Amino acid sequence: MVNFLDWNCDYVRSLENRLTAMAAQADQDRHSVGKRVDDLLEDSKKLLMLPFSTIADGFPKLVRDNLPRSGEGSGNHRSRRRR
Repeated sequence: MVNFLDWNCDYVRSLENRLTAMAAQADQDRHSVGKRVDDLLEDSKKLLMLPFSTIADGFPKLVRDNLPRSGEGSGNHRSRRRR
């Protein structure tokens, strides 16, 4: 009976140590995530302060670059024959 109680006491201590380590890691993770969220919020605020033309200037090139290169970009999709 005494052996069981000693084993049980050791097991509870080991669980306590593991729980303490997990709590410390969770606190570090919380701090790290909080820092990343703060950085993302700061970057978002900076983006909102940019003139829209800075962002929109790339749109014509984006559209032009994504048009089909085979001449099918004319918008005349009805010219294809269906069988």
